[in-house]
Amino acid sequence: MRRGLIEWSKTELPESVFDTRIAAMRDAMSAAAIDTLVAYTNFTRPGAVSWLCDFIPYWSECALVLPKSGPLTMVSAVSPRGKPWIQSTTYSQNLLFTPKIGPETARVLKDGLNGGATVGVVELDEVPAAVGLALKSTGATLVDATEAFVQARGAGDAAAAALAKTAATIAQQALAAIDPNGGDATAAVAAVDRAARAAGAEESYVAVAANLRADRRLLRLEGPATLADVYALRATVAYKGTWVRMVRTVVRNDPNGILAAASAQFTAAAGELPKLDKLRALDWFLVESARSAQPLEAIAGTAVPQSHDVAAGALVSVQAAIVIDGTPVLAGAPFIGGALIVAPTF
Repeated sequence: MRRGLIEWSKTELPESVFDTRIAAMRDAMSAAAIDTLVAYTNFTRPGAVSWLCDFIPYWSECALVLPKSGPLTMVSAVSPRGKPWIQSTTYSQNLLFTPKIGPETARVLKDGLNGGATVGVVELDEVPAAVGLALKSTGATLVDATEAFVQARGAGDAAAAALAKTAATIAQQALAAIDPNGGDATAAVAAVDRAARAAGAEESYVAVAANLRADRRLLRLEGPATLADVYALRATVAYKGTWVRMVRTVVRNDPNGILAAASAQFTAAAGELPKLDKLRALDWFLVESARSAQPLEAIAGTAVPQSHDVAAGALVSVQAAIVIDGTPVLAGAPFIGGALIVAPTF
């Protein structure tokens, strides 16, 4: 269950934003010969539904039905007592509540479909079996609509960029709360999480590499740990459905400016996006973006087996490892295209 406050800010996300996104989705549906779109959401896969109608689940599961014309319908497994909250956070005129969303979603589709219709499902292979079988029972042709959704989402919009800047600012301020001279990893993680949530993050995940010379992996802290002379923390922050990552490395004794040199290399390499040549020249890199349902999806990187193109104006979170004079440095920040949103300086 999420812990942060989730509310719809119509100042930051006016209804016109969703009108534009829905129109783009319908254009992509038309191009893909899709009559109705279904997007599934749960705690771990909120991205597609939140982009279309703002709804982000604290728990449970929902399905959004978007016909080629007419209003959206949200089928939710949340009990009816949650209706006022869902109404306040969802751009959808039809809200239905049922313990089993599969049969009810199928009924909505049957009521609105003509014979021989095609239903596109975002990330069809990831939809739970009970929901997938119910959709299949409609008799419609089911197709994967992920690429159509990715096309509609495209290079983002001004509202998403503004939210990304707020999220990145929260992440930067949270990582700035670390005491660089402290040795307790638990205290460092707690400081980052506390600062992020106090600044309005609806979700905050902190990972730590307590001794970069021994292990570069950024991991969830499990028990006490001592921070070595070179260590890193990563803040993953969500704000109004927009997720970013930022990384801070601390080098306790840095007379030769290793951190500054590594930061310059990182910024220059990521500044070439959507080109990846300079990032590939680094010791390790990873590019993540919200393409469809996952908040952050690996789309390119040293260890990513199947890369996706980085859209020219898409919001991405970039991480990299740079080794200077034998000292490993982890860097990470969000970019839109090759433009750094908020500098990872602390």
